[in-house]
Amino acid sequence: MEFNFSKLKMVRRVFLIISFLPIALWSCEKSQLHDDPVTFEFQLLDESGKQSTKFSFEENFTFSFSIKNNTDEDLAITEMYSMDNFFEVFKIGDSDELISFGKSYNAIFCNYIGAYRIDSGDTFLVEIPWIPDQESHTFILCGLKYDNTHLPVGNYQTSVSPTFTFQKGGEDFLTTTSSINISFQIIP
Repeated sequence: MEFNFSKLKMVRRVFLIISFLPIALWSCEKSQLHDDPVTFEFQLLDESGKQSTKFSFEENFTFSFSIKNNTDEDLAITEMYSMDNFFEVFKIGDSDELISFGKSYNAIFCNYIGAYRIDSGDTFLVEIPWIPDQESHTFILCGLKYDNTHLPVGNYQTSVSPTFTFQKGGEDFLTTTSSINISFQIIP
């Protein structure tokens, strides 16, 4: 029986290609994570700080919005747009109409000082409870509504539509994303 070296070389090449394919794909996938200079995250947290979309009646909840700097340079938020309904709560009515229950603050970015810095790899976080207490504070939300009451049992929606101008290395760039909507329930 004669040994075929060309078939062995072919099998070896196929084996090497198959062996390194997952590594090559993983490398591509990993680098794509940093194609966006920033990522936004919006979620609701229960009283223990866990993400949730179901809350018991008379349970408070917290809005949590973050901007992650995915670049290797510091960024600055220099302008913000479309912030009128930031963290506003709407009850979903019987005919799917949205009934505003308001916000937990009166003004946003009221202490704006020209720019908010986000260091490379860091996250800019805004968290505020629906019913703030005297210990609730955030430097970008003003006029907290301490008289908010617990929401009645029902289905609700809240959203953010983040549009920001950032500065990186002296250059401005606009980042916009479609609305991030959260549907949630208040249950008995």
